Amino acid sequence: MTKRIAWIQRAKALGILFIVLGHVVGGGYHLAHGDTALFLQRSYKYFYSFHVPFFFFLAGLTFSLGTQGFRAFLVRKTKRLLVPYFVFGVVSAFMYMIFSDGIFNELCKSSETSYYQKMMADSKLTPFLGLLHGGGWPNGNGFRSNSVLWFLPCLFTLETAYYVYERHATFRFRTAVAGILLLIAGYLTKNQGLGCLPWGVTNAIFYGLFFVVGRGVGATEWVRKDTAQRFGQGFLALALILFGGYLAIISPGQSILGKDIYQHVGYVSITCLSIAGWCLFSFCSQWRWLEKLGTLTLGIMLLHKFPVVALQTKVPVIREWYAGTMGTALVASVGIVAVSILCSVLACKIFETYLPWALGKRPSREAERG
Repeated sequence: MTKRIAWIQRAKALGILFIVLGHVVGGGYHLAHGDTALFLQRSYKYFYSFHVPFFFFLAGLTFSLGTQGFRAFLVRKTKRLLVPYFVFGVVSAFMYMIFSDGIFNELCKSSETSYYQKMMADSKLTPFLGLLHGGGWPNGNGFRSNSVLWFLPCLFTLETAYYVYERHATFRFRTAVAGILLLIAGYLTKNQGLGCLPWGVTNAIFYGLFFVVGRGVGATEWVRKDTAQRFGQGFLALALILFGGYLAIISPGQSILGKDIYQHVGYVSITCLSIAGWCLFSFCSQWRWLEKLGTLTLGIMLLHKFPVVALQTKVPVIREWYAGTMGTALVASVGIVAVSILCSVLACKIFETYLPWALGKRPSREAERG
């Protein structure tokens, strides 16, 4: 494994850890009280300030047009993204139909807000409709059975559109032009009520900027040199992480996303600070376990919500810990993250052995021949 690939795998592992942490504290702060709820809410705000853009940045960083034409590109992306989307989407929807009443009735008794009650506002068929729509229809609730599902059709749409763009846009600075257009389009998408367009188009427009930034960085010499030594290794990484996190937490409102174009540019800037910091951290670190975890990113993303929801809804002592002190809430959160990652990794190994296509991977023998 080359140095370039190794650090990207470590970055993917960090990204999935932040995704899991965000979902754990996001559910937890609705069960907490007072200062504990405030602390968890601020943690949630930090993770959500960059963890999804981080993945789109990394997708752009590793994006390749390939050499076999558009049809081969579509086949490859369909196997990699859409097959897992439909497999886990159908399984998640059926599990939602079977278990949702008991799960959400328990949560509604404990929740300090109307968060969980609102999730049950639509029919149990909503996850199936959302799966076919590919954009979270209706009203963004179509992926409630497994909220991370939206990422796969969104990335498929974004990469397909960018493939066409880069193949036909032969002028200089085409990456910069795409970034400027997506900056403006992303602001209009989030602040002008575009809604849930099919196949993740809405989110593809918004997060496309970070994909393009990653594409631009991947095309430069930055990623091929010992950048960590040149910029002061971990010191700069720590400074970027702390500064980006501080700005995200002190920004007003529930989200750092602004309401006008200037605040939107501020949001992008804060997010890029955190992305740069964690990328540089990944480049500096030598943790092999992160590299191994990074190879299971897609599987962990698709599987981790099952143990998270089960633990937060079906284990009374965990809800009691969230309703207790900040210390007990932290213990609950760390425990849930550890268990969900462990369960997801074990499940990934089983899928890779017996049903690798469900995770968008080829069987090992076929991979060796290729």
